[in-house]
Amino acid sequence: MDNSAAGPPVVVRVAPDGLHLETGEGQALFYFVPLRESTPKTPVPWGSSWPVGVRQWVLHWPPFLGTPSAGYGVQTRELTQQYRGTKEQPDPDYPGYQVLYRGWPLYTCDLTRELVPDPVPGLWERASVNLQAFRFPEDDDDALPGDPPRPIGGP
Repeated sequence: MDNSAAGPPVVVRVAPDGLHLETGEGQALFYFVPLRESTPKTPVPWGSSWPVGVRQWVLHWPPFLGTPSAGYGVQTRELTQQYRGTKEQPDPDYPGYQVLYRGWPLYTCDLTRELVPDPVPGLWERASVNLQAFRFPEDDDDALPGDPPRPIGGP
């Protein structure tokens, strides 16, 4: 992969609490919980597919884009990237490469701590240093190893 085309350099490190991940600037990192239930044949509907009120709220979690490097407590092999959209049709809202930790796409949050609980059960959770590697459910005969599913229509 040509790193010059993969976005600006960004850092993922262990937060001071020793339990969660954060950006090199100290911003909390999150993962999208519904991906646990996804399969290669069942993509996860995303922000633009949701009712307007929910859509506006969920878009406060933008994808963490860039070329990842491992900061304190994180191993380089745990970090990868995934292009948002396809080469023919890039994500119109967030084009570029999203940082993945153990296969999970990472997100930041632009809401202040007073407006959003930490975590948001069933939707967003803080990315933990112990986050298990992303795997499709075992009962899906057609599941293939590789990139996690790309959410449809939003962050």
